[in-house]
Amino acid sequence: MKVSIIVPIYNKIQYLPQFFESVYSQDYKDIELILVDNNSSDGSLELIRELEKKYSFVKVYQEKDQCTNCARLNGFLHATGDYIFFADPDDLLVKDGLSSLVKCAEEKDADIVCGNHYINYGNRTFLKSGLDEYSEDENLAFNGDYLLYFPALWNKLFKRSVLEKDDFVFVNHCEDQVVGILTFLRSEKVFHIDKPVYNYFKNPDSISNIKKKKRNYDWVFHKATALRYLEPRAKTYPKYEKVKEQFEYRLMKEILTLIAGIYNQETEEEKIAMTESIREYFCQNDYQNNKYLNKDIIYKNLGLVLNSKFNKIFSTKTFGNILVDFKDKANCTTDYVKYIKKKRKNK
Repeated sequence: MKVSIIVPIYNKIQYLPQFFESVYSQDYKDIELILVDNNSSDGSLELIRELEKKYSFVKVYQEKDQCTNCARLNGFLHATGDYIFFADPDDLLVKDGLSSLVKCAEEKDADIVCGNHYINYGNRTFLKSGLDEYSEDENLAFNGDYLLYFPALWNKLFKRSVLEKDDFVFVNHCEDQVVGILTFLRSEKVFHIDKPVYNYFKNPDSISNIKKKKRNYDWVFHKATALRYLEPRAKTYPKYEKVKEQFEYRLMKEILTLIAGIYNQETEEEKIAMTESIREYFCQNDYQNNKYLNKDIIYKNLGLVLNSKFNKIFSTKTFGNILVDFKDKANCTTDYVKYIKKKRKNK
């Protein structure tokens, strides 16, 4: 069974030799390594071209659009494997990671197989798993708790036939969650193995970490765009109603980071625009009775985040309206809307 490993690359020349070695040393050999350069300027393209000349299992493509998912889609459209594995060039594969995932996929005819992963931050390494309370024989396809699992693509093996090209939304944040969640919603066999398959490194110059530091308008915009794209599509799948609470919980965790991002907008107008957008989202979705939100500390912390961030942006009265409207969507057209209109009128 052939596995296509798809890797988007943008200015990662310093990490590529070690990453390639982790792929080359895999004990599972029926693979193709698809490297998609995303307009690198540091010599990454030249390096992977040399690898392509030297190793027959390496294929190199170029993607002109500056977007991680554009590069992933490019690789997906060229892939010939039965299964797809996504990786980032500044991380490492565990030596028996692919073979462990493939073993489960073959035995269960799985649509998705998830594995554990290491998180490496400086000199510290942590083994992470969100599903170790479940048996490896348990099909998680209709268990919404899968959506509580770490949302990245790189610790999962996907059957090629359950991925769709329209899943690869062209935004620069939260794009992996769109692909992973939509694929889960159309999958019938989803399994977890209690083995580490991937080494994730929190590098200070990675794209995701740069975004988190800046929290700029584009960062917030791209994340909001991904969530708006995801939700209506998710609701079209029959499985959605069975996993609705877990899905809403996952989205709320992302919304929380949007709220934090608002505080760092450069202008008052941007803060107002993004806050209005997020409040509109709250108004359209009833989170009050979600058991995952009500029992999770992140939901309890939401008020603290609002209190520590928004009161530095708006007046106390406006902050009060924001918090009230979050708790009671019936108030969504009261004082806050008047406040927005007044701000716009006075521009």
